[in-house]
Amino acid sequence: MKSFRSPTPRTFTAPEGGVVADRPVWIGGTVVIPNADADEGEEFVGFTDGTFELPKHAEANNYLFATGDDVYWDPDEAECTTIETGYRVGRAFSGALSTATTVEVTLPGPGARSLIDRKVLPCYDNDSAASDGRALMVCQAPEATILANNTEGAANISLALTGGDGDRIIVRHNADPAANLGGRQVYFDEDAPAHQRLLFVSAHSVDAHVVTLGGRVLTIKHDADAATKGVALYLDDADDHVEFVSPTNTSGSAYTSGARHGHGIAFGRAS
Repeated sequence: MKSFRSPTPRTFTAPEGGVVADRPVWIGGTVVIPNADADEGEEFVGFTDGTFELPKHAEANNYLFATGDDVYWDPDEAECTTIETGYRVGRAFSGALSTATTVEVTLPGPGARSLIDRKVLPCYDNDSAASDGRALMVCQAPEATILANNTEGAANISLALTGGDGDRIIVRHNADPAANLGGRQVYFDEDAPAHQRLLFVSAHSVDAHVVTLGGRVLTIKHDADAATKGVALYLDDADDHVEFVSPTNTSGSAYTSGARHGHGIAFGRAS
């Protein structure tokens, strides 16, 4: 079995339609990777955690994975996708280019917890976001990519990430981040998958990756139509959180990657 990475075998009974080796199947809500083919009603050995190499389509759209991205299963095409199909396999163990034909996926079992512990940046709906806050900018530079804002209090802001362990992301104060740091407005697209909701128009036509204090990565996707697809984000430093005017009057969330050891050291915190 070429995709096997971790020793967690269990015995299951094949559900209706049977199972195919190395193709995810859901039994009682648990993701299982079968070791071999089995007809309906037959017993088979399967795996509920670990990392597996699964097929994906070599196409630009919906098949580009970064480490920590959610991975979904398309049962009709028998391949992994970024589209929320209702069949979530796990999270990408490592990045996979759009042209790759496979992606390494860590199942959401006990052995995957240290890898997939992503955190959430809450984005609050507020009809007065533009007046209560100031534009949130992402600034790309060779030495680092940061979030910046002309904060009302003229000080850096530390935004709490939900999900435990106290991780935070820093927004640097700058009187004019657009002019001084080449900052670009960040937008929130509430129709996008959870890991692709933050958008901006990059001067370099590449995504931005902002490192949290805990060594996770918040990705902001480059999109030439960011202003059309999304709504501008603002930082309200009176409440120390991010706001936007939601077209559906609904607050949203943007996800980080899982913990990535080593990144936090550059920000004065061992990871």
